[in-house]
Amino acid sequence: MKARQLLIKYDLISIYDLIDDPPDSNKWKRRVSNAVKAFWERELMFEALDKSSLRFLCTSNFRIGTSHPVWSTLTDDPRDVERAAVKARILTGTYLLQGNRARFNQFEVDPTCPICRSEPEDRLHFILRCCKLAVNRHYHLSTLKNLLGRYYSGHVVQKIFDCQDTLLQVILDCTHSSLVELGVKPTLRSICEEVEPVTRLMCYSLHVMRSSLAIATAPVNDT
Repeated sequence: MKARQLLIKYDLISIYDLIDDPPDSNKWKRRVSNAVKAFWERELMFEALDKSSLRFLCTSNFRIGTSHPVWSTLTDDPRDVERAAVKARILTGTYLLQGNRARFNQFEVDPTCPICRSEPEDRLHFILRCCKLAVNRHYHLSTLKNLLGRYYSGHVVQKIFDCQDTLLQVILDCTHSSLVELGVKPTLRSICEEVEPVTRLMCYSLHVMRSSLAIATAPVNDT
C-alpha cells in the first residue's frame, strides 16, 4: 500500500506495471531520483510564493542540489562564509529586525528602528534608509555603482539607484526574475558572480555596524 501511494505521489508508473514489467535497475533509480526532485522543487516553489518573507528571493530557479549564488560564489575565506550566513538570513527574512519582532511577537513591541528612531525597521530601512548606517552604506553603494557602470550605461545605473525597491532587489538577489523587466544586456543574473561578493560584504558590514550601535544605544538596566 505504501509503495503504491509513493508511486502515485511522484507520478511514476503503476505498481502493476512495475511488477509485470520491472525496468532496468539503473534506469529506474534515475527515473525515481528525477521524479522525487521535480516533486519537491514544485512543492518548495509553491510554498515560497505564499511567504512574504521570501519575496526578494528568486524562487523560479529552485533546483534540488543547486546552491543559490549567495553560497555558490563563496571563496575559501572562512569570513566569507560568515558574511554569506548573514546575507542569507536577510534575504530569507529570518534576520531579526525590529519590524519582525513587532510582527511575530505575542506581546506589544515597537517596530521603530532602535538606532535612528525614525521609522519601522524592515529590510528596506536597514539596508538603504537608516541614517545611522549612512557612511558605511555609501562606501559599499559606490562600489556597487562602479561595478554596474562597467556593464551598463549611466542612465541604466541611475534608473536602478533611483528606485529603492529595485536597488534593494539587486542587493539581496540580482538573479530575481523581476529584474529582467529592466531590459538590459547582459542581464544582472549573468554578472551575479561579480555583484554577489560586493553585496554580501555590504550586508555583513551593515550588520556589524547595526549590532554595535544597537548595543551602544540599548537602555541601561539600573537594577
